[in-house]
Amino acid sequence: NWHNLHLERSLSEMDISQQLNISYVWELPFGPKRRFLSGTRGLAAAVAGGWQLNGIMSRRTGFPLVMSASITGGGNRPNSTGSSAALDQSRPRQEQIQRWFETNRFILPPAYSLGNVGRVLPDVRGPSLTNLDMSLFRNQKIFERLNAQFRFEYFNIFNTPHFWMPNTAMGSLQFGQINATSGLPRVGQVGLKLVF
Repeated sequence: NWHNLHLERSLSEMDISQQLNISYVWELPFGPKRRFLSGTRGLAAAVAGGWQLNGIMSRRTGFPLVMSASITGGGNRPNSTGSSAALDQSRPRQEQIQRWFETNRFILPPAYSLGNVGRVLPDVRGPSLTNLDMSLFRNQKIFERLNAQFRFEYFNIFNTPHFWMPNTAMGSLQFGQINATSGLPRVGQVGLKLVF
């Protein structure tokens, strides 16, 4: 309603209410001058020592949902029946994908009227995201000022599907369903980095 913009006050569509990122670097205790296998020499020492394990774990809540509806000569939001659209999130994953929120809580407003749903839903958010990236590095000194780093890197190491937002367009046959993912499946890469 362009004549009553204070009703548009709400959370941002990109709001993330909670986010946790944990990263670590661990030089593994193997090889010469380390706790384990410290007595190794030659090829065994070259293979056992210099390893480093790294990781980044991310966890965040989902984005708020923005509802829409096609109304003849009116606004672009549906009406709410007043009940919560939230569903039990302990349901099996397939049920959640087929119906992320309670679609029966919304009705199409009459022509030439405005829907009463706010800019974003107050009680339902899109899917959360959990991701773990890990890498294993092998550091090797070649000359006094030249070091080589062999890198084995995996992104989304557990191949966790990252579901995108559900369809929020009332009138669509897929209303309330999740039919897309975001991000990549597990990806691995091998690299060589020279540090001098």
